Amino acid sequence: QQGIAVQANGALVAFHGLNDEIAFASANCHSLLGLSGEVSILGTHIRDVLGREVFHALRNVKMLPSIAKRREHIGKHTINGQALDISAFQSGSFVVAEITPADVDPMPSAYDVLKDVLLIQDRVQASNDDGEIFRNIVTLLRTISGYDCVAACKYEEAHSQVVASAGKALSAHETFEVNTQIHVIQDIGRGTVIVRTASDVDQFDLSLSALRCPPGPSIEKLRRLGAAACVTQGIQIGHHLWGYLVFLHRSPRAPNHRTRLALSHLQPLISARLNSF
Repeated sequence: QQGIAVQANGALVAFHGLNDEIAFASANCHSLLGLSGEVSILGTHIRDVLGREVFHALRNVKMLPSIAKRREHIGKHTINGQALDISAFQSGSFVVAEITPADVDPMPSAYDVLKDVLLIQDRVQASNDDGEIFRNIVTLLRTISGYDCVAACKYEEAHSQVVASAGKALSAHETFEVNTQIHVIQDIGRGTVIVRTASDVDQFDLSLSALRCPPGPSIEKLRRLGAAACVTQGIQIGHHLWGYLVFLHRSPRAPNHRTRLALSHLQPLISARLNSF
């Protein structure tokens, strides 16, 4: 594995779990973190780059067993005057911190979150098959997210079949590679940044990364669909990946807090209902 790169809308820093020294850093770390000079941060203690508050938060989340299976949200922090949002996951012996500019949209109130969850729960529980589940859900998700199109796709052999969509119609053969983590392509035209390394890249897995670069064919599919931004979320039943949700937008866009929270509650509700048929 050579030439690791990530999407340019965020920065990635990975450090050794044993000595907390940085082993991987994307080339845009200095600009996003407000670091002075061009001295490499590779080999530097993570505390000296992200600060004590973020360092202790990362040390705490490193103790969670779930960090090897999914990204954990660390929260919003200010680093060198920059308001940043930080998440983390484990990749082999490394802890990977993903850093993006903090969202400008306010967090939804507890009432709004509860209202969305109850709406989703009611629509899922009222459905009698997978088609009805997603016909009931995609319109709601389009309203919550503001994306031009939201579709539910079910894997059928080598392709995926569109089960339901709200907005612009999708081709049944436009299959996207997904996993159970939400993956965001904020702007396909923004490009990528190289990840610099002081360690063996063969031991570095970015499958849980929100900043991982989509494969070239996926970018071409988005261009054919006239989309500049995309969000995917896999739907899993037990250990089986049933299909996925895909959000498309004609201009650059990132999902708001309300959308992310809705998706985090949606996955277990849909999985449980699909498993009951």
